[in-house]
Amino acid sequence: RWHASFDARLITTNASLPVPCRCGSHTCVFGLDGWCNLVVHRRPLCGAPSRSGFGGKPVHWRTDGVERMRARLAAQVADGGYYEAHESYKTLYHRLRSKKKAAEAMDVAVEGTTVMLGHGHVRCGEELAMLLLESCATDGAMVDAKSVGRVDEILGTWPREKVDEHALKMDALPTHVDGALKVIHAAIRWIEKAEKEQVDAVDVEDVAAKWHHWIATFLCETVGTALMAEATPHYARARAPEEFAHALLEVAKKGDKEQVDVVGVRGILEMLVVNQCDDAEQMRIKFVEGLEDPSLMETQLGLFGKFSITAIKRKSKELFRMLCQKYDQDIKRDKGVKNLCNRIVQAHFGGGDNPMGMLGGLMKAMMS
Repeated sequence: RWHASFDARLITTNASLPVPCRCGSHTCVFGLDGWCNLVVHRRPLCGAPSRSGFGGKPVHWRTDGVERMRARLAAQVADGGYYEAHESYKTLYHRLRSKKKAAEAMDVAVEGTTVMLGHGHVRCGEELAMLLLESCATDGAMVDAKSVGRVDEILGTWPREKVDEHALKMDALPTHVDGALKVIHAAIRWIEKAEKEQVDAVDVEDVAAKWHHWIATFLCETVGTALMAEATPHYARARAPEEFAHALLEVAKKGDKEQVDVVGVRGILEMLVVNQCDDAEQMRIKFVEGLEDPSLMETQLGLFGKFSITAIKRKSKELFRMLCQKYDQDIKRDKGVKNLCNRIVQAHFGGGDNPMGMLGGLMKAMMS
C-alpha cells in the first residue's frame, strides 16, 4: 500500500519497502542523496531500522496527512494502544469517505481489521469489517478482483480458535464465531444484490460459493457439529458435496440410528432448494458410502430424498408433489424435512400449492 505512492525512481531501485517510524511523522525508507521528497533521517532514537547490504542512507519519505496518521496508528498498535488505534482507524475511514476517496477508505478499513484481528481484538476487527461491507452495499461498490480480494484478506486473518461444543451457548456464541457469521452474511448479501453493471471480471456465483464454503468449514472447525443447522445452508451452496457428506456423517454418528436418514435427506433437500441437483446426488452417494450400515438410508424417507433429486432435475412440479403425497407420513417424521419441501416448491415452482396434494400416473411410471 505504501509502495504505490513513491517516486518512480524510488520504486526502480533496490531500496527496501518502507516501514513506519516510531516518531509517527514520516515513513522510513532507504534511499540515495538527491532524491526528491526525501529528507535524511536524523532521529535514530525514533526507532528507524537499519538495512545491511544497501549503500543508501536511511531517509524519511515526506507523507501527506493520511499517511502520517497511518504511521501514528502503527505506532499506537506497537505500543499496545488498541482502543485508541481502533477509534483512529474509524475516524480516518470516515474522513476518506467524506472526501470521496472510497478506495482509500476501504483499504484503511481492511488494514484496521487485519491489525485488530492479528492482536486478538475481534470485536474491533468485526466493526471495521462491517463498516467496509455496509459501505460496499450502500455505495453499490464494484464487485471486482480488488474488492473481493479485500474481503478475502479479512477472512484469511480471522481467528479460528476451537471451542468446546458441549459448553457452547447458542444465545451467546463466542466472539470470533458470532463475528464471522455477521461478516460473511454481509459479504454475501453485498455481492448477491449487485447489479450486472456493478460486476467486473468476476463470477459472482463462484465468489459466493467460495465464501459459503469458508464459513461452513469455519463453523465445523471451530465448534464441531454444534452449529450444523447454521452450516448446512452454506454447505449446500458451497459446491463441495464430498465435504458436506463428511460433515453430515459426523452429525449422524452422534445421533440415533433412526435419525440417520433424516440427517441425509435434510442435506439433500437443502441442496435442491438452491438447484444443486448434481451436487446433491454426489453428496447422497458419499453419505451412503460413509455409513457403517448403508441400509439406514434405504428407508421410505431415504427413497423420497433420492427420487426428489430426479424430480427437481426434470423440473417437474407434478412429480415432486406426487412424491410428497406418497411419502407424506415419512416426511412428517421431521418438521425440518417438511419445511424444506415447502421451500423447494416456492423456489422452483412459485409456491402457492400444497406439495402434498394430487396423485397421478406419472408417479407410477417413475416408481416402476
